[in-house]
Amino acid sequence: SYTANLASFLVAQSTSSKIDSIEGGMKAGMRFCGLSATEGALLSSEPGLRNLYVPVTNAAEALASMDTGACQLAILAKAAFENAQRGGGTDAHCNKIQVGEVVL
Repeated sequence: SYTANLASFLVAQSTSSKIDSIEGGMKAGMRFCGLSATEGALLSSEPGLRNLYVPVTNAAEALASMDTGACQLAILAKAAFENAQRGGGTDAHCNKIQVGEVVL
């Protein structure tokens, strides 16, 4: 359905799969990459995320920022994450997985 395609979830490096929620990531002091367009809605539902949020323009930037260490987790729409993974080559992000339930 249309709503399911827009639903956002948490993405983590496959080696850090012990984190399965925004709350767990916040407690661990991890930084979260997320789209600038959803920042307001997300921060209003999770105010504690404010100092840990790294706004990005798209899913590819979020996943690349995870690779550089700018953030340890990303909050992305399922379709955007899957499209980025299908990019192929060295930017396929096969080392990242969905963790936890829908967050937004």
